[in-house]
Amino acid sequence: MKVLAIDSASATMSVGLAEDGVFVAEMTSTGLRNHAIRLMPAIEHILSSVGWHPQQIDRVAVAKGPGSYTGIRMGVTIAKTFAWSVGAELVGVSSLQALALNVKHRNTFICPVFDARRDHIYTGLYKHGQPVIKDRYTPVQSWLMALKNEVDDEPILFIGESAPAFQESIAKTLSTDVLFSSQNENIPHAGTLAMEAIHEVPSEIHTFTPEYLKLAEAEEKWQQRTQ
Repeated sequence: MKVLAIDSASATMSVGLAEDGVFVAEMTSTGLRNHAIRLMPAIEHILSSVGWHPQQIDRVAVAKGPGSYTGIRMGVTIAKTFAWSVGAELVGVSSLQALALNVKHRNTFICPVFDARRDHIYTGLYKHGQPVIKDRYTPVQSWLMALKNEVDDEPILFIGESAPAFQESIAKTLSTDVLFSSQNENIPHAGTLAMEAIHEVPSEIHTFTPEYLKLAEAEEKWQQRTQ
């Protein structure tokens, strides 16, 4: 099974290929924030670089959120369009879980973190790449207290480009061993997502939607005005 994976849910944009669960290729860039003009050319380039035609793709995997609203919408739209046009299956994976897969071999709880601004984060808790506490949008301190109550007797590995920004709060709240991932592990790698997507259950393409976990600020204000 040939898999194309797309992750554009953060400042990092990554596309990857795998075949039968084995890594084939990956293109990853971070901090450029112009996914709109780079994502489709990146897919075209990575396919041509390994000699694959779009019609050979059996499954498309996409990071479905949470994260950047624009990035998620773009990635999901391209994944759905690509899968439908070539007759491939579509698989959506939490963008937090996709990040946690980078370190799934670690024998610790894994806590992926995306900064959601205003002292809030998108986060969840994983072990060996599988969810232990479901993804959520939450105040930082509330989440740390939840971790303290649930798993404060085991090491926790924090992963994500935003995680170091909360290091002081984490150290003050948690008494367990706290670890932080390396810079390379802190960014999404679609090559890893492509390898793992073979184990996921496909979704129905036309009804598949992103998982934002939170309304966009403009939508929140509109709802407040109309209530």
